[in-house]
Amino acid sequence: MRTPLLCLLLLACGPKHAPLPPVTTANGALVPQLGHHGLVRAVALSPDGKRLATGRQDGRLELWEAQTGDLIADLLPAGPGIMLVTFSPDSKTLAALTDATITLFDVASGTELRHFPTGAPDMYDVWGATFSPDGTQLAIGTNVVSVFDVATGDSAW
Repeated sequence: MRTPLLCLLLLACGPKHAPLPPVTTANGALVPQLGHHGLVRAVALSPDGKRLATGRQDGRLELWEAQTGDLIADLLPAGPGIMLVTFSPDSKTLAALTDATITLFDVASGTELRHFPTGAPDMYDVWGATFSPDGTQLAIGTNVVSVFDVATGDSAW
């Protein structure tokens, strides 16, 4: 199952309007392709391997079933142009970062948990994001490193 998942990731990031040829595995099985029609800037696979999140330049955030490529949810973060997506270590929370906002989602329900400002002055200043091992903090890299409390959105330091 590793080969189809890798192909899903590669296809999600393909050119904006280029037709995608059928992709098959070594045994000839067709690989599911994600139904994107816009520029994908962010891709994350959940730590449990069950979900794939994709964030597009137009602000669409989509959650996919990793093994089948089926769309599970079309989520709307608080801001345009998703730059990064990342899952919490337990795969229960998804963070989407735009130029000025971090939006946290409950993966099971697709509901927004909260959103708060990144502190980045420009959309291209968001470079990285990761959850702490226990999932209680979210660190982001902009022109500085900031750490946020996931439960409140407050700056942790």
